[in-house]
Amino acid sequence: MAILAPHFDLPFKFGAVCEQGSQRDLANCVFAVVVCPKGFREEVPGFGTVDPAFDNPPVMTDDMRNSIAEQEPRAEILFEIVYNFLPPYKILSASRYFT
Repeated sequence: MAILAPHFDLPFKFGAVCEQGSQRDLANCVFAVVVCPKGFREEVPGFGTVDPAFDNPPVMTDDMRNSIAEQEPRAEILFEIVYNFLPPYKILSASRYFT
């Protein structure tokens, strides 16, 4: 099937595209918001999320949800905190998106 309105696919690869407005495109847009630190893009300094590197668990689910909702309104986000009681005792944050 031919792609009528191509968008770059993530991660960037030569010749990799996806259909604009598809589930894959929405996932790419949410991924771009999540992995870009706020203030990194000089043209759009408010784009992205706050860097969670030194946050205490649970990791900023409200901040991340608000950033995604503000910058990608097509996505509805469901966050779930998963506690791991086995070594290495990490608290994992899982997320899913819906259109």
